[in-house]
Amino acid sequence: MQPTPSPSDFWDQRYTEAGWAYGTAPNDFLRAEAGRIPPGAVLCLAEGEGRNAVFLAGRGHRIEAVDQSSAGLAKTRLLVAREVRREIQEGNYHQGTGAVLQIVGRKPARSGEA
Repeated sequence: MQPTPSPSDFWDQRYTEAGWAYGTAPNDFLRAEAGRIPPGAVLCLAEGEGRNAVFLAGRGHRIEAVDQSSAGLAKTRLLVAREVRREIQEGNYHQGTGAVLQIVGRKPARSGEA
């Protein structure tokens, strides 16, 4: 019998598969209720591959995205770069079993970009 993978191993394995486990669009509930979230910072827990954090960042929120899966947050970085071009600051949360991404201010436009 194989040992049961840890939760972070389970999610790392899932998120290293090709494509996006849940797509890149935000979940339906968040899309429907996003207008009720006041401007400012938003904490996105168990963010996975970043679809909800990226959606909220695109609406102008400063995001702190937390997940125990480093593979999921690697995809979050890709999605941020592709969709909203925001700066990312990284760190580990206190138990060292996961990571935190902060999606902050807009990146400066490169020459010739709007």
